[in-house]
Amino acid sequence: MAGEIQLNSTTMATESSGSITAELDTIRPNTTNGSLILQGDSSNTGVTGLTIDSSGNATFAQTISGGTIGSSVVFPANTLHYIDSQTHTSDQTNTNDTTTYEPSNLSITIPSATVAKYSKLKISFSQALRFQSNTNTMIGVKIERSSPSVLTLQEIPYYGVQDAVTSVRNLFSGVVVDTNLGTGDHIYKIYARKETSVASGTIYLDGTDGSISWITVEGII
Repeated sequence: MAGEIQLNSTTMATESSGSITAELDTIRPNTTNGSLILQGDSSNTGVTGLTIDSSGNATFAQTISGGTIGSSVVFPANTLHYIDSQTHTSDQTNTNDTTTYEPSNLSITIPSATVAKYSKLKISFSQALRFQSNTNTMIGVKIERSSPSVLTLQEIPYYGVQDAVTSVRNLFSGVVVDTNLGTGDHIYKIYARKETSVASGTIYLDGTDGSISWITVEGII
C-alpha cells in the first residue's frame, strides 16, 4: 500500500512498492557537532559512502566512478594536470651546416585559455635524429617557446651521432618547466643544429625506422 509522510501539509517522504523517496530541503545530523553519514547497503549491512563533518567538509569513503569535475573546482597547489601531447614519426631532413638552429616538425600549441589556468607549464620531450656523412658528427638540440615571446627553455650540448644511414638512432630527451608564462597561445618547438666544423651532410629528424619523437605538456597549479 502506497503512502506518504507529511509535516504541516508538506510531503516529506512517499512510499511505493517498498521504495521510499525522501523530499527534503536540508538534512543535518541529530547530534550536536556530529557528522552526517550516507550509507549504501550490502547484504543488509551498512556501507559508508559519504561523511559530512560538523564543518560541512565531505569525505568519500568509496570510489567515485562517474561525473565530471567542473572548471570552478580548486585543486591543491603544485597539482600536475595533463594538457596535451604530440608525436611525429615521418622523416624530416635538415641540411644546415651552421650553428643556426632549424625547427623540427615536432611542436605543440597550448591555447591561451588553457595557459591562464596554470602558474607553470611542464614540457617533456624526446627527439629522435641521425646524421648522414662520411664521418661522425656532433648535433645540438634545444627546446624553445616561440610564442608569445621567444624563450629558450633548454639547450642540450653537442652530442656525437653515428654516421651511417642505417645506424642506431639517437634520442635527445629532456624535461623543462616554463615559469615565465605570458598571455596568448604558447607554442613550444624542438630545434636542431650541426657543429660548424662538420662537412656537408644531412640531419634526419624522427627517422624512417619507426622512431617516435614526442612532446607532452602538463599544467602546474
